[in-house]
Amino acid sequence: MLTPKELRTLVMACREGALPPRRLRYLFPETDIRQMTDSMTAKGMLERVGKRGGTCYQLSDEVIRSVNREGALAVLYFGGMAQFSAFVTQVARLAPAKTEET
Repeated sequence: MLTPKELRTLVMACREGALPPRRLRYLFPETDIRQMTDSMTAKGMLERVGKRGGTCYQLSDEVIRSVNREGALAVLYFGGMAQFSAFVTQVARLAPAKTEET
């Protein structure tokens, strides 16, 4: 299950395309952004792009394949709660989908 902060991060990444850590710190001042982005990257929700001061986070290819970006934007801007819930459900399914093979 996604936390409210993870969900908001995914929505913002969908809307804005890429999120620098500075933007995330502004959105969540009391949160360890490094830990949150590392966790979301490990779960396959976000992708880290760039290095050092130029680092940004964007939706991972896996999320984009599962939930077409344009379709997600349409739902976020023009759809109702039912469509938004479907989007959230699809994205939430990605988090437990990645398992380590032993």
